[in-house]
Amino acid sequence: MAFTVRPLDAERWDDLDALFHAKGCSMARGCWCMYYRETAATALRSTDARRSAARDLSSSEPAIGLLAYEADAPVGWVALSPRTQYPRLVRSPVTKAVDEVPVWSLVCFVVPSPQRGRGVARTLLDAAVAYARAQGAPALEAYPVDKEPPGAAAWLWNGAVSTYRKAGFVEVARRRPERPVMRRVFHGWGDDGHAGSDPRPVLLEHLHDEFGAWERLLGGLDDERLHAPRSGAGWSIRDVVGHLTGWQEVTLARLRATTIGGAPVFPAWRGDRSPRSAEALAAANDALHALHRQRPWPTVLAEWRTVGAATVTATARLPAQAVAAIGRFEGLPDHALATVIEASAIHHAGHRETVGRWLASNGGSSRSPCG
Repeated sequence: MAFTVRPLDAERWDDLDALFHAKGCSMARGCWCMYYRETAATALRSTDARRSAARDLSSSEPAIGLLAYEADAPVGWVALSPRTQYPRLVRSPVTKAVDEVPVWSLVCFVVPSPQRGRGVARTLLDAAVAYARAQGAPALEAYPVDKEPPGAAAWLWNGAVSTYRKAGFVEVARRRPERPVMRRVFHGWGDDGHAGSDPRPVLLEHLHDEFGAWERLLGGLDDERLHAPRSGAGWSIRDVVGHLTGWQEVTLARLRATTIGGAPVFPAWRGDRSPRSAEALAAANDALHALHRQRPWPTVLAEWRTVGAATVTATARLPAQAVAAIGRFEGLPDHALATVIEASAIHHAGHRETVGRWLASNGGSSRSPCG
């Protein structure tokens, strides 16, 4: 049966109360999602006081969280609000502001133990993304615990890193080894341009959606399927990811150059000039393939994630006019940055389709995935 998700209001308080009293929710009953709304000086000292404070907030607009239902029964909860409503986040050295973007923050999932493993948290995360976007949030952040092994229930109140990545979130900071700050950007930031002429929202959605689709694809592959040669040139899926990382670095170099002026500094394998001919492009791809093929898979994956996250951040922070202008920047006489960014998303999508065909046929192709 499909789940439905509704914002909390006063009429749904009894559903939240019942959910927090379900099996496996004892930590939630002690906190009532009030911890991040407090400081050391204002902390409520009893469970009853926190429950009462949460009930007082149940009629707030926007809602302080969303409830998931199966039929008429509540099966899950996610707490989110503008970051300014969570003073513990603001003051914490781990979750302090990354930049000036007035983000919303997702702080907690509550799913009773009998309901876990059924997709409730992912349904709630998708709904939280949609709700924050509809409320005009420029971005939604989350603060998961990234530890091995990943299955400890106490860590999952913050959500799983893998779930966020599959929903298109990217890492924008990590102040401690196990505490990434994950963000999903909805709108451009750093400019007052009119929404109708601002290409950044669409570009950011394409990037987030494509990176999320790749995370879902890669998360279902074992080592054999990642490393098996698939093309006539001997390329594997891990080689494709390394290839995407390299060309993403080229895009990122262009974006960074616009913030400081001057020509972009491209990675050494690519050289100073864009490969114009098919032969030059093939040579560049061969150099990139040779660079990445000897690296271990965890390194290749980490580099792809890092460069992708940096591309999202750079795109969000560019002024709208800079993204849309044609011929404004050195090295781009005929194209806008928007075209370059969109081409990056299209490049990822094209290779994802190729990999999908490889997996569907359980075999390979007679040619290189880069044509």
